Amino acid sequence: MKNKYFRKMLAGALIAASLMATACGNVISLEQKSEEQTESEDKSNEEAFADEESEEKDSKDETNEEEKSEDEVSEAEKAEDGDSKESEDDAEKLYEEVLSGDRKILFSDGEEAAIKDFWEWETLRYIYADVDGDGEDELCLKDRAALYVLEASDGTVYTSFEGCTYDMPMDDGDLHGIYYYRPGGAPLNEIFKFAEFDEDGVYAKTTYASWYDANENGEMDENDWFFLDSKEEEEVDMDAWLEVGQQLMDMKDADVDWEEKEL
Repeated sequence: MKNKYFRKMLAGALIAASLMATACGNVISLEQKSEEQTESEDKSNEEAFADEESEEKDSKDETNEEEKSEDEVSEAEKAEDGDSKESEDDAEKLYEEVLSGDRKILFSDGEEAAIKDFWEWETLRYIYADVDGDGEDELCLKDRAALYVLEASDGTVYTSFEGCTYDMPMDDGDLHGIYYYRPGGAPLNEIFKFAEFDEDGVYAKTTYASWYDANENGEMDENDWFFLDSKEEEEVDMDAWLEVGQQLMDMKDADVDWEEKEL
């Protein structure tokens, strides 16, 4: 009996020891897991911090690059403005030499001449006007029977336009070009032209419009003749003509304030 009880006690002790060992194993396992998790979290935090530092560095590098790029653009713009200013100053000096007779003009036929060699009046009429819309003025000369628009480039002054006495330089707001107006008779008529140039001063196009008082009543009406090309082959009705011709007619009131210089 005693041995039987002892065996039960021994069996219970063994079971208890086994349970304690299992419990301790679980505790150790949990502790190890906790340590591993902590190490993993620490590593993740370190990596996240490193990523943040890298992103901040990349952001600073990008900002520095943008600032550097903006500085380079600013310097380029300053240089361009300086070149433009220098170019304007050079052109103005060349034009003054033309007006004083110290510099020759290169004409479209390849000939060169100073003003004193071809000018027919004792008075020189001139004006500075931006006829090509590039933001820089050209020198326009008005002779008895001719209009010359002069450009300056690389130390040379040349004619970008050679017209007649009916031509007039236009530089009014967004309106840049050469305006032509000639009234006539038999029957009463008006002829208009407007020549435009690109920003390099090269001729681009001319808009034409002409009106003839066919019924000779002294007024513009639907019975008159209206043309919108240079050879007067395209006849149109009055309404279609006014869509183009009205603006050209309105330019008749424009006035050029010529400056004068005695030769």
